[in-house]
Amino acid sequence: MISRIKIILLILLIGLVTGCSQLNSYQAGIYDDDAKIANQGDSYTFANRLGSIKETSLHLEFGGFYGKQTVWTIEANEKGIVWLDVEIKLDGGRFKICLVDANREVTVIAENETDEVIQVEVPQGKNYLVLVGKNAKGNARISLRIDENKRIEIELVN
Repeated sequence: MISRIKIILLILLIGLVTGCSQLNSYQAGIYDDDAKIANQGDSYTFANRLGSIKETSLHLEFGGFYGKQTVWTIEANEKGIVWLDVEIKLDGGRFKICLVDANREVTVIAENETDEVIQVEVPQGKNYLVLVGKNAKGNARISLRIDENKRIEIELVN
């Protein structure tokens, strides 16, 4: 009887480990795959994460970040400009910020370490600003500013 319980527990443990590793392999494969980045659904894991994401700013310290997280929706009634003040510092892994436009095309805005103001041309329609990581560890700060002459709305994705 006790050996049956041990066998059942061992099978459950193997299933748990196998199931979790398959999820991480999918998330690890997102980084270099624009089709996965452009997908509407998010899939991500953080081993640890501190900080905040607000209406037009983000400050995160993270470790073990795999996958893709959509942070903001940028709705543009006409083509316009968004400025991103970006500071990324990495202690390991890979990290990038991408814009996914209404046609599901992916543009890399910043990758790995950087400290700069980036001007991004936003096409008309619904666009998404996403974070993508592959075992990324470090911190990121982003502040958004919009072209005041254009009708562009930024919405925080929960």
